[in-house]
Amino acid sequence: MAKKGKVLSTGNGRFTVIFRVLCFLVAVIAAAVLLSACCSTNGESAIMVVSSTPITDGEELAVPSAVKLELSSDKRKIKLNWSESKNATGYEVYMSKDGSNYEHLISTNQLNYETKELNTGDTYYFRVKPYNSRTGYDTVYGEATDKSVTCIESQQIDGYDVGDTYIHIDIDKQTMWFYKNNKLLVETPVVTGTAGACDTPTGYFEVRKLASPAHLMGPTWDVTTQYWVGINVSNDIGLHDSQWRDTGYGGDIYTYQGSNGCINTPLDAMKKIYENIVLGTPVVISGTVKVPDTGSSGYIVETTDDTQPTDEYTSSDDTTSYDEPQDETSSSYDYSDGDSGYSGSDDDGYSDSGDGGYSDSGDSGYSDSGDGYSDGGYY
Repeated sequence: MAKKGKVLSTGNGRFTVIFRVLCFLVAVIAAAVLLSACCSTNGESAIMVVSSTPITDGEELAVPSAVKLELSSDKRKIKLNWSESKNATGYEVYMSKDGSNYEHLISTNQLNYETKELNTGDTYYFRVKPYNSRTGYDTVYGEATDKSVTCIESQQIDGYDVGDTYIHIDIDKQTMWFYKNNKLLVETPVVTGTAGACDTPTGYFEVRKLASPAHLMGPTWDVTTQYWVGINVSNDIGLHDSQWRDTGYGGDIYTYQGSNGCINTPLDAMKKIYENIVLGTPVVISGTVKVPDTGSSGYIVETTDDTQPTDEYTSSDDTTSYDEPQDETSSSYDYSDGDSGYSGSDDDGYSDSGDGGYSDSGDSGYSDSGDGYSDGGYY
C-alpha cells in the first residue's frame, strides 16, 4: 500500500507541472495575439483611443460665444479679465504692439491674465479667442475679442494714483463705480450734495471709517443707516444707504433735492460695497465744479450695536484724533481737529476755538459767527 501511495503522489506532481506549463503557453499565445492586433503590418502604432463621447460622422462641437474683455494697467503691467464664454473649454490670448501682428501669449482655461512689465506710455493690443476642444473632434473657435490699452506706471483717476482697488464718484454723471482688483464690482446711480448749497467736496479721499449700522445726527436730522463708509478726516462726508429717498437716484435730483454733502446710495449697492471695501481704499470724487473739503461740520456718527464695532483708518499725515469709548448700548466717538480747532465734548454738539466760529449749546443747532453755514452738516 505504501508503494502505491508513492506512485500516486508522483503522478499528481507530474500532472500539476504539465498543467502549469499549458497555462503559461496559453497566456503567451494570448499576449501575442493582442500585440499583433495592436500593430499594423508596417509596424506603425494602431492603438485606438477611446472617446467618452461617441463620434458621429459629420457631428461638430458647439461654437463658443464671444467674451467681454476688460483691460487695466498698473505698475507697468497690464491685466486682462474676460467673461466666461458659453461652450468654451479654453481661451487663446494674443498681444500686438501695432494692432496687426499678434503674438500668442498663452492657452488657458482661466478668465484672467497678467503680462510681465511693459514699456510705460506704449499702447498694446490684446485678443482673446475662446475655443471648444475635445478628443476626437476638430477644435472649434469662437469670435475673437480685441481691445487696447496704454501701459502706465500707476492707475490714475483725475490725476490721482488709485491702484487696482478704488471708488470713483462722478458728480456730473451722478454715478459711482467701485473697482476691486481691477474688476468692476459696483456701478450705481447716486445722489450727491445739493448743487450750490451743500456741494459734495471733490478731490482725493480715502476710506477712514466703517460702521454698520450707523446713527447719523445733525441739526435737522436724526437717522439710522445700515452702512456708513466715512471718507474724510472729520468723518462728516461719507457713503451711506438712504432708504428714506422715494424719488430714486441719479439724473438731476441733486440739483433740487440733493443730500447735505454725503453720497446717498441704494441699499443693495451699499451692501456690496461695504462687504468688499477696506480701510485706506482710495476714493476720487470728480466734477466740473471743484469744491474743497472745508473740514468738520459737527456731524456725529455712532454705531447702534456694539457687537458690530466701527473700524478706523489713520494715515501718517492726519491731524485728527478720535476717542471711541465703549458702553453697553453704543460705540460713539468725539473728535478733535488740530487744523480747524473743533472739539467735541458730547453727542449733542461742539464748540470751535479756531477759524470756524461755531458754537452749539443745545440739541437742535448752532450759531455761526464765522463763514455763514446755516445747516450745520451733511447727510
